[in-house]
Amino acid sequence: MAVPHVHAPAAVHVVEGVALVIMWACKAIGPLCFVLVLTCGRGGAANASKLPLLFQAWVVLEAAFFAISCILRVVLLELGRSDFLEANLKETRDTFGKDQREWYLQRILYQEITSLEIAREWLSGWFCGAPVTSLRRDNLVEFAAWAFFGSDGPNRLEADEVHEAQGVATLFAERCGMKDLSQVPEGYNESVKLMRQSIDPIVPQISHRPLLIYAALDGFLRQLLCPVVMRFLGFRLRSVRRVQYWHLPGSQAEPPVLFVHGIGVGLLPYIVSGFLPGLKASGRELIVPELPEASMSLWQNLQTAFGASVKSSEVRSSFVAILDAHNVQAVDLVGHSYGSICVGWMVKDVPARVRRVTLIEPVALLLHRSQTCRNFLYHEASSPLAQFMRYFICEEPGLVSLFMRNFTWFENNLMFQDLDRDVLERASVYLADKDEYVPSASIAESLARYQATRPDVRIRVEVRDGMHGVFVEDREWSRWILADVPAAPTA
Repeated sequence: MAVPHVHAPAAVHVVEGVALVIMWACKAIGPLCFVLVLTCGRGGAANASKLPLLFQAWVVLEAAFFAISCILRVVLLELGRSDFLEANLKETRDTFGKDQREWYLQRILYQEITSLEIAREWLSGWFCGAPVTSLRRDNLVEFAAWAFFGSDGPNRLEADEVHEAQGVATLFAERCGMKDLSQVPEGYNESVKLMRQSIDPIVPQISHRPLLIYAALDGFLRQLLCPVVMRFLGFRLRSVRRVQYWHLPGSQAEPPVLFVHGIGVGLLPYIVSGFLPGLKASGRELIVPELPEASMSLWQNLQTAFGASVKSSEVRSSFVAILDAHNVQAVDLVGHSYGSICVGWMVKDVPARVRRVTLIEPVALLLHRSQTCRNFLYHEASSPLAQFMRYFICEEPGLVSLFMRNFTWFENNLMFQDLDRDVLERASVYLADKDEYVPSASIAESLARYQATRPDVRIRVEVRDGMHGVFVEDREWSRWILADVPAAPTA
């Protein structure tokens, strides 16, 4: 029986239309202002003088911002690409040693990937879904050279590194059902796209947004309104090294709670949702870092235009320094979305000081798989609303620079083994079943397989209906998580 076509309500089409109009208007403002300034400079000054002075000032600022954030960024990135590739290779050599590479290979290829189907899905995913049969020998070596050495190919590697990359490629082939690398056809398939998130060009992934958007979201909401509300709640702003954080003294009967926010406009959504007030209601000491690099910050945008940004290694060491500043010997960690990566750093760096871990819609899990990388950076949005969200979040220059120039999968990947330690009292993972960024189904399945081999594991998972960010929007889910942290539920 044929299923009749059901037309979407007219209201949905209206919302989608408005979203597209807003998106394209935002995209057009910068180039239009830039062209207008050039035009005025070529004899149109007399006409421009008839416009209100405030409007003229805004046009000039938007034009200057477009020139710096977009045009200058393109020029500097292209001119410095070769130097960047060499520097990235050196940094990867310094931070990802042979022992660590072998540790990951053992756990990914032989413990986490448990079947031929999963292995082929994993390998295909990094090539944007291309069939494994379409891959050639040099495609696999290229993948190994990037994933384990941070190189754009074997040509930049030393002889022993090339040999190791070929060995890794052989393991890839074996896990996908081939005897060895010799069974993979020779050559290189140029039609296959490999996602190399840490070295691929940034420019195709970003879209310019006007200064007005930063003034509203970053200037007013994050830097003006949010601090006022946080101080009203009793928090005080402090800083250690490269990280600013809000601190609220509380009861010493329980360890403090350290909460790390996700991507967005900082802490304000967590205040509006009642989550931060709920944590305060628990009476416990609270530590709440602010991450401008994950908050669509104007300053972060301008920094990355000139190739400068806060290194993740500096931020990582700052989190431990925060614990030291307050003499914290035991802490309960809570991380939402990108914040789960920062939580993962502390779980790996100071495991003896971590009592409980709560991960909400975590991007840190299964980073060795391709889904999160592809969903955030390489996925083409189809629906108008998806295009709108992609423009305002996934294509923001500061965020793209964070994920493509200051982010490596092996440093930020959080394995189930990291959460399954005797020093950890408990770890809880909260997932949204329709999450468009985090591979919730894969995480739940992988954890179930891991738990089957470790019946005494103290990791529990809860899945709730909704898309990424539902935790912030759904007060019921916020209260549910607050009760687990534990913290007193809000009314």
